[in-house]
Amino acid sequence: MEFLRPVLGEELYREVAEKLEGSKVKLADLSGGEYVGREKYDALAARWKGAMQQLEQESGAAAEKARGEMEELKRNLAAETYAAGIRFTSGSARRAFVEGLKREGLQKDESGELVGAEEYLKKAREDDPAAFQGEPAGGAGFADKTPPAARHMSTPQEAIRAAMFARK
Repeated sequence: MEFLRPVLGEELYREVAEKLEGSKVKLADLSGGEYVGREKYDALAARWKGAMQQLEQESGAAAEKARGEMEELKRNLAAETYAAGIRFTSGSARRAFVEGLKREGLQKDESGELVGAEEYLKKAREDDPAAFQGEPAGGAGFADKTPPAARHMSTPQEAIRAAMFARK
């Protein structure tokens, strides 16, 4: 209330202060912008809350999309890894096999192997035997063709590199 003293003068200021003492009237200087009406505050708070809920929903959707993309990348890597242990007659035959394997949408088991990949390979060998170089020793698949040094690699990329460079 001190902000009224220079405006009202000393005598009028005292009279106003005496009358307001004990009443429920509150005076405030709004010129500094420190006061916001309750309605305006509630509207802004509701808008902020709505924006936060929208952001939470969008971030949840983005996280779900990222999880799906990550799973697809893992399946694609598993298909590439599986194909790395198979000898093809050409790069296009390998690409066709890998794309077909990816389209199958095979899932990985607990050990990281593609469930149903052996059956897909067997069918592919029957459908297009010219795409494959000879019969692999000990059966088909990446696990049978993995060099002993690559079997204990910590990442699939390391196993692929070891498998690729071991065959020369």
